[in-house]
This record gives sequence, C-alpha cells and structure tokens, in this order.
Amino acid sequence: MKIDRPKKWQNEPLEQLLEFVTGGDWGKDPSFNDPDFDLAYCIRGSEIKNWEAEKGQTASLRKIKKSSIATRKLKAGDILVEISGGGPEQPVGRTVLIDKTVLNFESQVPKICTNFLRLIRPIKGINSKYLNLYLKLFYYSGDIVNYQAGSNNLRNLKFPDFIKIQIPYPSAPEQEAIVSKIEELFSELDKGIENLLIAQQQLKIYRQSVLKWAFEGKLTNKNVKEGELPKRWKREKLGEICNIRRGKSRHRPRNEPSLYGGNYPFIQTGDIRDANGGYIFSYSQTYSEKGLQQSKLWKKGTLCITIAANIGETAILGIDACFPDSVVGLVSDENILLNKYTNYFFISFKSKLDELAPATAQKNINVEILEKVEIPLPPIEEQQIIIEAIENRLSVADKLEESISQSLQQAEALRQSILKKAFEGKLVKLNVPASTPVKATPKKSEAKSILLIPEEFPRIIPGIAATDLHAGVISMIIDAHEKSPDHLSKMNHVKCEKIVHLVENMIGISLGREPVKDAAGPDDYSHLKKVEHRANMAGYFKTQDLSVGHTYQSMRGMNKIIDKTKAALTEKEYKNVSDLINIFLKFDMEHAEVIATLYAGWNNLLIQGKTPTDDEVIKESREDWSSRKLTIDRQKFVKALAWMKQHNFIPEGKGKLVVKKEKKGKKAATKGRVGKIKIK
Repeated sequence: MKIDRPKKWQNEPLEQLLEFVTGGDWGKDPSFNDPDFDLAYCIRGSEIKNWEAEKGQTASLRKIKKSSIATRKLKAGDILVEISGGGPEQPVGRTVLIDKTVLNFESQVPKICTNFLRLIRPIKGINSKYLNLYLKLFYYSGDIVNYQAGSNNLRNLKFPDFIKIQIPYPSAPEQEAIVSKIEELFSELDKGIENLLIAQQQLKIYRQSVLKWAFEGKLTNKNVKEGELPKRWKREKLGEICNIRRGKSRHRPRNEPSLYGGNYPFIQTGDIRDANGGYIFSYSQTYSEKGLQQSKLWKKGTLCITIAANIGETAILGIDACFPDSVVGLVSDENILLNKYTNYFFISFKSKLDELAPATAQKNINVEILEKVEIPLPPIEEQQIIIEAIENRLSVADKLEESISQSLQQAEALRQSILKKAFEGKLVKLNVPASTPVKATPKKSEAKSILLIPEEFPRIIPGIAATDLHAGVISMIIDAHEKSPDHLSKMNHVKCEKIVHLVENMIGISLGREPVKDAAGPDDYSHLKKVEHRANMAGYFKTQDLSVGHTYQSMRGMNKIIDKTKAALTEKEYKNVSDLINIFLKFDMEHAEVIATLYAGWNNLLIQGKTPTDDEVIKESREDWSSRKLTIDRQKFVKALAWMKQHNFIPEGKGKLVVKKEKKGKKAATKGRVGKIKIK
C-alpha cells in the first residue's frame, strides 16, 4: 500500500511499536470444575463481523486457567488481530480495538481472545485508535492478501511477516488530532449510511404497498371502499380460469447422465428465483431426447410457480422449456387473465401462500391448494392498465434503490479515502511542538461530500414517457442543426447519442438509458432503436442512411414533440439542454465522442471514490475503454479534457457507472423486474 507520509513523520515496522504480543486461549467447557480455572469471555473471530454494534457481547463463556487469564486479560487500548479464518471473499487479518464498552459488559468477568486471534498492545506514545485505524486501511487496501496462506476455505495470517509492515506516525498530539478528525467524519458518514438504510426499508414497504393497492383496485379506481372490489371486478378461483399442472421429471434416479445435455432447456427452482419475478431466458441445464420423453416441454409464456422449499417464487417462461415436479405451470386464456397480471398477484400473495402450506418438516403446496386461491379479476383491458401502473411505480423504486446502493458503495469508498488522506497527513494540519498537547478542531467542510439521502439523479420527468422525452431531445438537436446549414453535415446518430448522454448525466434528466462502454463512447443503442422507431411511427423524425451509420431528418410532427418536451422540463432544464446543443453544434462526431467518453470515464472514477489525475481520467476513457479509442490520438483527449475544465464540463460522481457490455452467449440472461417513497 502506497502512503505518501509527511517527511517529518516517523516510519517504523509494526513490531517496533508493540510492547506486548500474545496468542489466545480456548480453555475448557464452563462446566469444567478445577480450582485453578476461572470463567472468562473468549472473543472469537465470529464476533468481528458485528463488532461496532455488539462490541464482543456474543463472546463465548469458557473456563480458562487462572495463570492464562493473568497473562491474556484484555485491557482498554489492546488490539486483536485475526490470524486464522477468512476465505476467498474475506481475507484474514481484520482488527478490532478493545475499549471500555467491551470491558464494561459483565465487568466482573475477564475477557481474553481465542487462539484464532492475536493480542497486540502498543507502546507508550502510539495511540491505539490511530494504530487500529491504520491497520484497517491496510486491510481495506487489499495488500493484506500478500500476508496470508492456507487453503481456499481457511486462510492463516503470516503473522511474523505481518508485524514487519511499516507504520507511518506523527507525534502523539498529532495522532490524537487525526483520530479525533477521523471519528468526526466517520460519525457523519455513519449517519448518512443509517439514513440510506432507512430509505431502503421504506422502498421495500412501498413496493409491497403498490402491489396491495393494485389488487384492491386502488391504482385504477377512485374511492374504493376497504374490503370491497371496484365495480366490474369479481373474485375467481384460479382453478376455474386457469390450467394448473405440475412439471414432470418421472425418471429415477433424477441425476441419470443420459437425461441431460441435449437441446431442451430444463428450468429448475434456482432459475426461477434468479429471474426475480420476470422472464426466464437463461438456464443452467438441458434435457436430451431421453430427458424430454420423461418430462414435458412447456410453451413460452407459461407462468412458473415453485411449490417446494422456497414456496411461491414466480417467473414467466421466455422460451419453451421443461421443469420438474417441484414447479407448477399455470396457463390461462389471455382474453380472460393476463399471465403478467397473475405473476404480480402471486408476488403480492407470496407470504399468504406460504401460510397455506401444511405444517410439515419441509413446507410445500400442491395443485389443489393453488386451484382454490381466489384472484381479484378486473376486465382484461384494466388488467393491462394495472400492469403498466405497477411497472411504472416499481421502475421508479428500482432507480431509487440503485441510487441508494451506489451511495452506500460511495460511502465505503469515502471511508477508505478519509483514512488514506489521514495517514498522508492531509486531514489535519498541525504545526506545534511535539510536547504540547493538542486537541483537533475539525472543520465540518470535510464531510460535505457525504451523501445522506440521495437526490434522484438523473431526475425522472413526470408526465412524459422516457422514449418520448429522448425523442424530444434528439428533435431539439435535429432542429438546431437544420437551422444551421453550416453544421448540418456534422450531425449523425453517434453525435446525437453523445449529446443525449450529457443531457442525462451532466444536466441530470433521465431518458431511460442504460449506457455501456461502447466502441463509440457511452451508448445505449438498444434503447436508441426503440426511440427511433417511436419517432418514425409518431412522425417526429426519421433515420437516413449515411455511408457509415445514419443521421436524422425532421418530419411534420417534430415541433409537436419539442413543445411537449419543453412543457415537461423546467425552464432551467430546457435552457440547459438548448445551451448544450448549441455548444456541440460546431463539433464533429469524433470531438463529441471524445468529450462524452471523457465525461463518462471521469465520472466512473469519482463514483468509485477516487480523486483521479488527468492521466488517470484519460486512461479510463481511452486505454481502458475500448481498442477503437486507441485509434484516436491521445493528444486529442488531453486537449478535450483541458477544454472541459475551462468550460465547467466537470462530473460530480453522480448517476451510474458506465461499464463494459456483457458478451451475449447462447444463454444470455434477461432478468425481469419485481416489486423492487411515495410515488402513488
């Protein structure tokens, strides 16, 4: 781990900063009877996970030899280092600090650590909190993996090597000031994380409420009385309006190799769970001809419901497929009951369905139970409206949850950034004699970048569909170019997509895109194709082929969508979009591509909690973007980045990461959306 410590700081191996090191003890069962043994709480590696909340209060009570307790009894300021445990996803080497809260829990009982931990006690002049925070930064950095050995399932810390790591440290007063500053910033950060977690819980409740309202008729009808259905609605037993049958897998043993490896997708309960209430296109197993003979091939569109283990998981087949008898297939007349409507009903009904399962060792339900389930049944056209209403609301909730998840990731990245800054002497500036005690006077400004409850970014514009709004922005681009004949030849679909990316990610107007690292920059061409189709059908604009790619030409209805876009946006938003388009008028495709890609790459690094240099921004946007970017002279990126700084095209680390597009394989997965604050 590279730390640029101030020159006046000391730098010593960890072992030189410790006055006492010892291993732990596990002793005997509490019932063991021997006058030379006494009770003690043994802190284990399992206590580390929830240390901040529990402070070791789940430690195991054991009988430990009195002489061992005398040697190993923990004191305030001791640090425990995990020396055995971990695994592929969690390296060994975590640390915790022993403080008065730990020792005050049943204070009459001494505390020690087990032999899976190592006790280290700093020398006088080394602040235990300071040292523990540095060891945490070392762990977060990932360098800890160089100090571990062992199998995949159990890792051991190479402790003799570990205690040779270099520790940078200033005078004791400066250590105290740095710790005080870190604690203040971490406190602000923790408050923000707490608010984010509360918001996550609110979203969960909101999703449940949306589905409840939907099947009470409250999304599509006003003044619905509690416990009553709207007019024209009725309750029907599923068995009377659907064909419900169990899947088939008659052959025993089920794992007979000859059943598998053919061309017939075989869907299992895990595939249904992974579809997350949406459509199933991916699968992990196939049946052979022999396998098909003892099963059944269900048609695309069948609703699948798990009836054993995880009861009530649902998904709709996006392909013809087989499934076993632990899954039920539900097929309905789409003129009476839409499968999507039924799917959302079962998502809302899942907890009640679980209650219907007989109380046996392993809960399961059967076809008879499902056939008796009553579903609220509105007219078919209202079912479609309900589906759209659910999906619109859950889509907004999805975006909010994604924003919250990104904010939580940013919070953890910020925590590491605070620590690194602290141990490089950049968090607290003190110029005092080492003998003078100093109390830190931290500034609130250090915590300004902490995001508490995230703003919605980019903002979802009410009253207009994302495809129409996207078409409206492209129409504004076309209109500006057609009114400037000198620049019309510079317009094509790539340049438009780059302007659109900045409208979404710099101005902050959601257009429904999911951009990826494409050869031509940050793009979502599948979404663009939908917008182009919509624009052509509605008479806004049409595509016109070029020798490479295509451009756009206005149609009679273009002014109509521009007016609709202007009405949907705020006055400031509309002006910002217009100003952005005017700035880009003179740019050719490559220039627009370079700027938009630099913006996306720079924003990626900020989202990841980094403070990138110009070279790092260019590397992310050129060398690490795609091989095609290497055909563009690097100096063009250098000049474009300087222009962006001059004209305030500077990202703020908002929105989503633009990542490389997943390669489509034979079994590409497409997950649907489920009940994923208040937006009713």
